[in-house]
Amino acid sequence: MDDDLGYKRDAIQAAAGPGYVTRVLRLIDTSGAVTTTAVGFCIYLFTRPRVFWVAIPIAMVLSLAASLTAGWGLTEKGRRHRALWRSFGRCIHDHGELKDVGPAGITVWGPYITYGVVLGEADDTARILTP
Repeated sequence: MDDDLGYKRDAIQAAAGPGYVTRVLRLIDTSGAVTTTAVGFCIYLFTRPRVFWVAIPIAMVLSLAASLTAGWGLTEKGRRHRALWRSFGRCIHDHGELKDVGPAGITVWGPYITYGVVLGEADDTARILTP
């Protein structure tokens, strides 16, 4: 289970570097909204300033928790990149015969076998080639 979390963390970091993913609820957006809401409720409900000293940190902790638990989503650049890879997978499916390529096919297909396996178009080939 720790390997899965480590892989997921590494994959998110690798995708965040070029700008393919971002947080679903960014902290800058949620902290402003939650803090403004907390201040508004405090002004409306309470007259003592001491309540503000308690409400604002609680609002900040809530916005941080919301940002961290909401997860990650694709940016426009990430959606475009995913669409390009899916179209490449369709091209391999439509024009390639990677379903049952044997070990000799590696010299012909080269890296396309790897792409086909990753994109789900060469599962039988992956079974043949794995020891």
